[in-house]
Amino acid sequence: MKQSIYYFLLLIVVSGTAYIKCNDQKTIQYKSTLSENWKIQSSKELNVDGDIISSLDYNDSSWYDALVPSTVFIIHANPDKNPKIYKEPNLIDYPKEQINSSRWYRVKFNIENKELVELLEFEGINSKANIWINGKKIASTDKIPNVYGQFRLQINKFTKQGANVLAIEVFPPKTDDFSVGYVDWNLETNDDIGIFRNVNLLLNNGVSIANPYILAKFNNNDYNQTDLYFSVNLQNHWNIDLEGVLNLKIGNVTIKQKLTIRANEKKIVTISARDNENLNIKKSKLLQSNNIGNPILYKASVEFLINGRISDITEFAIKVPSNGKLVFIKLID
Repeated sequence: MKQSIYYFLLLIVVSGTAYIKCNDQKTIQYKSTLSENWKIQSSKELNVDGDIISSLDYNDSSWYDALVPSTVFIIHANPDKNPKIYKEPNLIDYPKEQINSSRWYRVKFNIENKELVELLEFEGINSKANIWINGKKIASTDKIPNVYGQFRLQINKFTKQGANVLAIEVFPPKTDDFSVGYVDWNLETNDDIGIFRNVNLLLNNGVSIANPYILAKFNNNDYNQTDLYFSVNLQNHWNIDLEGVLNLKIGNVTIKQKLTIRANEKKIVTISARDNENLNIKKSKLLQSNNIGNPILYKASVEFLINGRISDITEFAIKVPSNGKLVFIKLID
């Protein structure tokens, strides 16, 4: 058997929830996960299209109740009440007609302040989808084309203040489509479809933040010093140029960078230890496995301010183990 030994330092980023204040000084949750009060129904049971299904007065009382994320299999098989479904050959014998046609997901959500930029974020849909809001199709399968994509859609022109309706028609994968697979030691099963990750409502004041990323590298093989590399995606959603300040906070360290983002521009901003010495960590700690050391949780955040007012903020945490011993991980083949 061959054995490979690796040393490494790992920073784990854990997303959080933050709040922003609007012109009327009300505190608004900038990220809301739409997880409850969903309804689901097979397209075979319906004789209307998305413009009707996504209307506010449409009656979905005959639909199945659902939580999101959840797939069609989980909703219909209900393994909590039917645990035997996970035993062979029950999975493979589960009727394919339950998942071989498109499915509609439907939910109501509220918009409290129309001054903000409104984004819908889809973290995972298997496999393709048409998306409707308030009787209007806002995206089709060419924009939501496969299971591994994550998508944000601006929805301001489709929503109104107060109650709104989101309807999503999810299609099963066809032959050669990218889809969810199973490892060979898993129980054999039919394909499944549905919304298997979160659907989020995101709000901001003009510039949004996405994909904050931190990479750690040892400084010249010195395990006591670590250089951090930071990147983040910014997008200006308005038709005018915006000037502001990007704030990166890691523990007690704050790094500020002035930026101009052109109208409707998407920009990747990077900051490294070469640009700012505060991203060089002294006495860095190495990852340790369970029962070796106590991990430390460092609070961190990225925010973009326009005229001193928060446009968007993402809070997260970095876990760095505490006692600095090397970890040996053996890969055996």
